[in-house]
Amino acid sequence: MTEKEVVLTINGKQHKVIKLDGEGQCSCYGCEQKRGWNRMWTCFCYRYEGHVYCYDCLKEILERK
Repeated sequence: MTEKEVVLTINGKQHKVIKLDGEGQCSCYGCEQKRGWNRMWTCFCYRYEGHVYCYDCLKEILERK
């Protein structure tokens, strides 16, 4: 698995996050909290504030900031 720092622009604000890439799977922390179990390909995941999130959950968090 590789990690690369990227900048996401949400609601006109820029946020530095870590984009994950690899051939494995990850569990989104946000989806697990909302729905229980969750699994997705690593290339669709981001690391932010010590947790792994899918784009939708990360976007929800960043919209509140």
